[in-house]
Amino acid sequence: METQKDRLKIIATEQNLNSAKLARIGGVTPTAVANYLAGIRQIPFEMAYGLMKAYGYNPFWLLLGEGEKRFPPGAWQLLNTGHHELFEKVDRERIYMKQIEAGGMYPIIERLMNLNQSDLELFKTVFDRMFPEIAE
Repeated sequence: METQKDRLKIIATEQNLNSAKLARIGGVTPTAVANYLAGIRQIPFEMAYGLMKAYGYNPFWLLLGEGEKRFPPGAWQLLNTGHHELFEKVDRERIYMKQIEAGGMYPIIERLMNLNQSDLELFKTVFDRMFPEIAE
């Protein structure tokens, strides 16, 4: 079964892209790309969407292994008739929802949504201390 890193390697090989080129497309650092290619980190939506815009690769295929690898030639241009931001937002939310579902996170999110405001603030504080954001 192919993983995200396998699919990213396929794209890099097919398009002759090195880490620096992939980083520019995804708006990340070459170090972050190395982490994606090693399977250390998940590929962000922005990189998948950048590869779609640049080369026609399906972000659902790259991130989730679903659908065709590439869109038919010219399909992105036909879809992108002044509604680029809307398509990007919808696709981003669809991918996040599929990742939440695949990770079994629904019950946790439901419990978080039912917390009162003071408990939610406490949760956020503890979570931020335990899992600080890591700059890539």
